[in-house]
Amino acid sequence: MSFQEITKLIPEYLYKDKFPLSEGTRLEEDLGYYGEDAELLLIEFSKKFNVDISEFDFAKYFSPEPFSFSFLKSNFGNRTKKTSSLTLGDLARAIINRKLI
Repeated sequence: MSFQEITKLIPEYLYKDKFPLSEGTRLEEDLGYYGEDAELLLIEFSKKFNVDISEFDFAKYFSPEPFSFSFLKSNFGNRTKKTSSLTLGDLARAIINRKLI
């Protein structure tokens, strides 16, 4: 699998004329993937490249949708806190390992 195949999953409007995609490109901070959009991207990635995402800790890498976050914070406290960044390079390594954790 090539890095270019991974980048085909990312709509061009998210980065075109802003910056070139690289292995260091972060899905949330650079491309704006969070919440449901990030989940859908990872499901598509998993199917296309046959990568197991069953043990992936989504909350560690992605913030919830802004509306959901406000609801969660006001009703349940701040239980979800992103602590790391997921990059396109991480996805490339997951293809080699057949698992994203």
